[in-house]
Amino acid sequence: GKHYINFKEYNVTPNSLFFLNPNNIHLLNLDKNPIGYVIMFKIELISNNENSELKSLLNYIFNDSENYYNFGNCNN
Repeated sequence: GKHYINFKEYNVTPNSLFFLNPNNIHLLNLDKNPIGYVIMFKIELISNNENSELKSLLNYIFNDSENYYNFGNCNN
């Protein structure tokens, strides 16, 4: 299927990872039922975090980075 994030189209394929933040507009259009996981984080994880390195990394992942990653043929 396809995952549209901020009007950009991505293929939903095995070993794909999508990062979304509350400001993203997205639509998940699947051909069949996928096997996968959804992980949700509260905004407090970033905003109230005392660890500056972790806070910076999380801020980058959810606000500044690319929305899609594919890890290829990872079977381990």
